[in-house]
Amino acid sequence: MSRRSWFLGALLFAFALLSWQQRGNLLLLWLPIHCEGVPPRWLPALVSLAREEGVPGFQVAHLSEDGHLSRCAVGWASAEMPVEQMQLEHRMSYASLSKIFTSTVVLQLVEEQRLALSGFLLDYLPQNFSKFRDERIKWITIAQLLSHRAGFDRSLTPDPMQQKHSWCPGDLSYLDRVQLDFDPGMSFAYANVGYCLLGAVVENLEQMPMEEVVRRRVLGSEGRGRFFLVPYGKKEKGYVKPHFDEGESLGDLEQLPWNSMVATGAWSGSASDLVNVLGKTSSHVQGRENAVWYSLRGPDRCDARRWRACHGLAFYRYQREGRSDMFWRDGSLPGATAFAAVFDSGEKLVFLGNYRKADWKPFNDRLGLFFAEQL
Repeated sequence: MSRRSWFLGALLFAFALLSWQQRGNLLLLWLPIHCEGVPPRWLPALVSLAREEGVPGFQVAHLSEDGHLSRCAVGWASAEMPVEQMQLEHRMSYASLSKIFTSTVVLQLVEEQRLALSGFLLDYLPQNFSKFRDERIKWITIAQLLSHRAGFDRSLTPDPMQQKHSWCPGDLSYLDRVQLDFDPGMSFAYANVGYCLLGAVVENLEQMPMEEVVRRRVLGSEGRGRFFLVPYGKKEKGYVKPHFDEGESLGDLEQLPWNSMVATGAWSGSASDLVNVLGKTSSHVQGRENAVWYSLRGPDRCDARRWRACHGLAFYRYQREGRSDMFWRDGSLPGATAFAAVFDSGEKLVFLGNYRKADWKPFNDRLGLFFAEQL
């Protein structure tokens, strides 16, 4: 190769990297793929979808009906210098998929009759409250917290779990100053703070930190060295670099109250490790627990044929015509997209990406409906 050709090649490569930082798409022209197990037939279509949406790298793990695991790492763990290819064992943010651990623990406590779905939140907290700004706080139940029907609406009242200093779970006395946004049980509004309160309930019942409860009850001894709390603010080997849409940055992540988010969004690991957890715990989102939820909500107020319309005690439910039901949950943080699904057929799936758009919900919906069609 002549010196001139080498120089032109190096210049083009440098331009490509610069363009990625400015426009975030040139490295998407080629996404390296590494799989273990038989790659899913729908993987090429998923790669195309990720490329269209600007996701530089992702992991996807799929457990078949008969328990065979297929896992793939696609694209780039870092699309900035130094460039690094995505690996199967890289750690990625689970974002709100962390709530799967919380709901699993809560339903275990229900099965052990240490907690009742119809029980009131305040009966399971250590604090004694004398007077409330909003008396409806007294009537919030465990089932309402699980299904996001407890009266908190982050579109109307700022989400404390998105603020640098959160009153939950560290200062639960603040509950006497909270004003609910609707009557408990009368509407649905996704609320991180509800799962934070569930974490406080669990800590009070178990008399240990939520992280340790999750490790003992859900992750087990084999989870040591595989599941971690998100290390934002630290440089840790093996953790995937988040990539940000315009208007978002690492600072948006660092200002979140990570120490308060163990029950809501602070866990990380690989897609394959999480899908294996789903394989062990999915019985908690099928069967009689969901039947209890339907009796609380009523079929006239929940059309499971509509996407993102029916949230049960752990997952949304999506009813596919002529096919098995899909129970799913998604997660989103600056620089992270997460999606998990459990099917009545027995299949399980986890997707983790290292990018999100600032207007994240349309992509998450597109991703979820893609899996609903393909599996």
